[in-house]
Amino acid sequence: MRQVKYLVVLCAIIFVGCREYSHKNKADKISGSPSINQKIADLTVKQQLAKSHYHFVESARIQLEINYFTEVNELNDDAMRDELERKYELLRSIFIEEQANLKHPPKRFQKKFDYEQKDVPFRGPDFTSVYHPKVLAEVNRIFKEYGALYVGETDPEKHGGFKGYKAYRPWAGYWYPFSDTSIYTLLEKYEQVLEKSGIKADIVKKEREMFEGFSTANWEGRCDALAIAGILTKEPIEPLTINGITFGIEEQKGLKVYAYMNYPVAKYGISYEGNAATDGTFQDVKPEAFHKMATIYLKANRPFVVDTVAGVQKWNRSLFSLRVKITKDPIVKNAFLVRAYPTFVKERREKREDVTNTDDYMGLIYDYRLYYDPNTKNADGHYKVIAGQWLGDSFESHPDSFLVPYSNKQPSSTNQIFNNHMDFFKTKFLQY
Repeated sequence: MRQVKYLVVLCAIIFVGCREYSHKNKADKISGSPSINQKIADLTVKQQLAKSHYHFVESARIQLEINYFTEVNELNDDAMRDELERKYELLRSIFIEEQANLKHPPKRFQKKFDYEQKDVPFRGPDFTSVYHPKVLAEVNRIFKEYGALYVGETDPEKHGGFKGYKAYRPWAGYWYPFSDTSIYTLLEKYEQVLEKSGIKADIVKKEREMFEGFSTANWEGRCDALAIAGILTKEPIEPLTINGITFGIEEQKGLKVYAYMNYPVAKYGISYEGNAATDGTFQDVKPEAFHKMATIYLKANRPFVVDTVAGVQKWNRSLFSLRVKITKDPIVKNAFLVRAYPTFVKERREKREDVTNTDDYMGLIYDYRLYYDPNTKNADGHYKVIAGQWLGDSFESHPDSFLVPYSNKQPSSTNQIFNNHMDFFKTKFLQY
């Protein structure tokens, strides 16, 4: 009885509160308003109460309102206020519809719900309108930097209904896992070249000091540096002899990988670690963020790095091609269905002397839904996207984060002694 009474009261508070927050006193919705901050604080208290009683639907509904006020607080353009109001009216309607379909949630979901908690991925209830605060911030960051995402149906009469985006193809090479000590042999060979040029550098000694005895998982390595070097430098196509010492194709690639281990990049997305800090962020990167980044960079002929594994492991590969087919969702209102075929250059699991070829490609399939505001279009007649949802296998297998290498920066390794002689390396290994 007590539980029922609590639930009735809580639902009444939330219902009234949501209506009040949604429709009343629009004039006081000013960025940084103390009243808005107080509303967020009050809602947070109510959410904690709901969580403590395992009322996960109420907790999710309150989070949706917290997200709304968080975005209101960040508004710096009054003209965008009406769009934001429409966005959250649509998100609330999506939530109500999903709640109606949620009749028998799995027990493991009842006790573990925290926004979109997916520590152990499962096909359970997914409130697509309710973003974890960190996920919402990351999506908004991308849209603030690159502009909103507008989409429309692809032409079914052209290219089988697909639209393509393609940048130049980066090169592939060995990924040098941290457990592979052959990197020391390669660096010793490079030290010999330096010594013949009158330069004494204890690169290997420094490397051993940093990594020897370092315990790593079998998947940990230099795949991020490989992808970055493959994007930013030319592929070696023949052996190179310097001071009488010859480096094969893979050895040249290996030194480039080493030289780009600390290259400056812009990172987008939350790297899921399976810990408290990333709890509930498994659905990041959201599909609308992926769609925006991929289309804008590939159209600009700029491949970039994608961690293609949504879980704890990190497998960074360079994305250089994407085909998408966009159709109106026949069931869900104000939504498009997208099937995307990204193509990556993957890491080689063994050292090889051949140049990059189609054997080095990795194609994936992503399925997702994009919700849009039917009242906001661009000049092309495309609709503004307000939310996204990974579908099918992509619910558990989707991009985790992006690395965008800056242009024209100095190569940088994690080994400062190597960096001290970077001009020599650039002259001998990058000038061709």
